[in-house]
Amino acid sequence: LMEAYSRSKHYSPKDSRHEILDIWENKIQSTKLAHRDSTKLYARACHALAGCGQLDAAHNLLDDLCRRYEEDIVDNNISNDSELARHNLRPDRVLFTTLISAYGRAGRPQEAQRVFDTMDKMAQKNLVKDPDFLMYCELIWAYGRVGDTKSTKALLQRMIQTMEDDIDVEAAPSTRQEDVNNSDTTNTNSYQDWASAWNAVLVSWANSNDPHAPEYIRMMIKELEEMDRQNATKQNSGGKARQPLVTAYSYTILLHCYAQQGTIDSAKAAEELFAWMKQHQQKNDVTNDVSADEKHNASGNSMILDRNSYLNVILAWCRAGRPEKAEAHLENFCREVRENPNQHGIEPSS
Repeated sequence: LMEAYSRSKHYSPKDSRHEILDIWENKIQSTKLAHRDSTKLYARACHALAGCGQLDAAHNLLDDLCRRYEEDIVDNNISNDSELARHNLRPDRVLFTTLISAYGRAGRPQEAQRVFDTMDKMAQKNLVKDPDFLMYCELIWAYGRVGDTKSTKALLQRMIQTMEDDIDVEAAPSTRQEDVNNSDTTNTNSYQDWASAWNAVLVSWANSNDPHAPEYIRMMIKELEEMDRQNATKQNSGGKARQPLVTAYSYTILLHCYAQQGTIDSAKAAEELFAWMKQHQQKNDVTNDVSADEKHNASGNSMILDRNSYLNVILAWCRAGRPEKAEAHLENFCREVRENPNQHGIEPSS
């Protein structure tokens, strides 16, 4: 019922919040349900509130859960790890991550940071598990979406220092392409969060409105390419394989950055980068016997243009005051959709 009220289009967000909290207070907390699987019930309520945009109400519930949990630990003198793990009020990572992600999508990184800090402090007391890759990644993206380059870089360095030895190198890297031009999340917890965290730092520069942002992104891409080359060397020497940190999406972020600048020079740079990406895409399409290094052309992945690639070039010329240039790229995009709608991730409905 709580989730149904959260999704219902017939209720305003405030009305949904009222109904959800009414169920929580009068149909759950007032019954014996409140003493069984409490963490799961709190998670359901928080998820429902977050789903209808009532993030502060969800945060209040999380704080209430944490308070009750710590009070019960003290009152009953519980210190055994196995007892803590079985405690029905112990908040888990999923619950914290849900709120961090929701605050990030809402453009409220400071609140996301407070949720992260709550879990981090509890972990230092050995009351809960330490923050994991996904929590770090969601927090980094929260700052990245609002262009906070200082915070994204600091968090990434902390993530590296804390968790580098725990990376799952078998997993594919995340691209999060939807986050270049809008906000969404992917629920993963592996090496792809590692790669996605780097992407969040690139996006933070793209959204920073710093006139030197394209230069910084190019420098970071070069650094990541060098890391990829070092990883490839280790793999050739018998080390474990790591998926590349730099992919075609990294260059799409750079395109987005050029589009944000709003100058003729940045629009020309976007067009040149787009042409370079398209050249390598065509090379990969027609050549089947190239080496792996050639196929990945130092970008860590075959160069696949998608609608965001086209969109950012179009936006670059629009914002530079040259709509005729933007229209030419739009016409080319439409022609390619008509000729081969399913190629390179281009959807006819897009």
